[in-house]
Amino acid sequence: MKKVLIILIIVVIAAAAVMAVGTKVNVYQDAKGIHFADRNSAEILSEKDTKVFNEIEIKTDSANIKFVTGDYFGYEFMAGSTVDTTYSLANKKLTITQKSKTMLFNLNLGSLKSDYITIYLPEEAILNNVTISDKSGTITINKLNCENLDVSSVSGNDVINSASASVISVDKTSGNIDMKNIKAGSLYMVLNSGNLNASGMETGAVDIGQTSGNVTMAGELLGSSVISAVSGNINLNITGAKTDFNRDISVTSGNVNVDGSQAKSNQYENANAVNSLKLKSTSGNITVNFVK
Repeated sequence: MKKVLIILIIVVIAAAAVMAVGTKVNVYQDAKGIHFADRNSAEILSEKDTKVFNEIEIKTDSANIKFVTGDYFGYEFMAGSTVDTTYSLANKKLTITQKSKTMLFNLNLGSLKSDYITIYLPEEAILNNVTISDKSGTITINKLNCENLDVSSVSGNDVINSASASVISVDKTSGNIDMKNIKAGSLYMVLNSGNLNASGMETGAVDIGQTSGNVTMAGELLGSSVISAVSGNINLNITGAKTDFNRDISVTSGNVNVDGSQAKSNQYENANAVNSLKLKSTSGNITVNFVK
């Protein structure tokens, strides 16, 4: 009990000091005891014009991740004392891992710094595997060409633009996803809570499972496209003729609208069709428009 009281007194004193100077203080605990850290004093590590890498693996608890097109391969991240950071560049693979320490107290007054990781890539770079795992933070990709892109995040909004990959996999718990000008042989997405807005899509296969939120997609959806939503609307603007797609579209509670024709379901089979749509919503509307 006495030890707890001492800790509380220390925290109160630290909070008073922080309020006086208007900064950001974290109180964290590790194997060596309790520590105080000013986020404004966190160091930034920057390595630009590094050796070429063709694989990237990023694991972080709370950083904002951004991919930027430049004239070189490189990376930059903020490494504060409240975060354990390890990184390496070996065998053409860049690995960055950040793990937050156990926080006892966090006071933010006037701090301008947040955890971040920035990856620099030449515009012509072609990578093999890119794996991103972010528990809490935004992910922004403005141009990327790779074989496999695997994105996993718990909370935060993600933006993926001008990306090309044989396989794109996204597993997201909470937050919105915006995608634009995407080329994917296969697109797999598991979305629990949040909206998907995707335009300029070119896909060879799609498999999307949405629990709560709307799915809005536009572009060329070739091959087999399977989209299901438990609670939310599905809105598709598909490039191509309606007769080129076998369709199995249904709702439990809501309406189906295909090129202006409304019903509770829409089924169509054409032996010559090379593409297929299987769409289902438990609670929500499904709207599909075909654009030649």
